[in-house]
Amino acid sequence: MEWVLIITAAIFYLTGYIMRKWPPKYRNAFYGYRTPASMRDEDAWDFAQEYSADLMRILGVGGFVLSIYYMITGADHETIGVVIGVYAILSTVLLIGLTEVALRKRDD
Repeated sequence: MEWVLIITAAIFYLTGYIMRKWPPKYRNAFYGYRTPASMRDEDAWDFAQEYSADLMRILGVGGFVLSIYYMITGADHETIGVVIGVYAILSTVLLIGLTEVALRKRDD
C-alpha cells in the first residue's frame, strides 16, 4: 500500500518536472495549468506554468517523505489509505490555491 503513495508522489513530481522542462509554449486547452486567471494573457500563462510546475515538484517530494515515514513506522493499510487520499486531495487544493494566489499577487 505504501507503493501507492510513492506512485502518487512520483506522478506529482514527474508532472512538475515535465512541465518545467517542456512548458507549453502557448495557451491551449490540452496541456498546462489552465484556469481563467492563468489563461488571461501570455505573461500570466507563462508565470502559472513555472509556478505550478515548481510547486508540483515540492508536493511530490513531500509525498516521498510521507512514504518513507509510513514505511519506517509500519503503519497499517487503513491508515496509509487515508493518508493517500488526504495527500492527493490536499496536494491538489494547495497546487490550485497557491498558484491562484500567486497569480493575483503578481497582478497587484
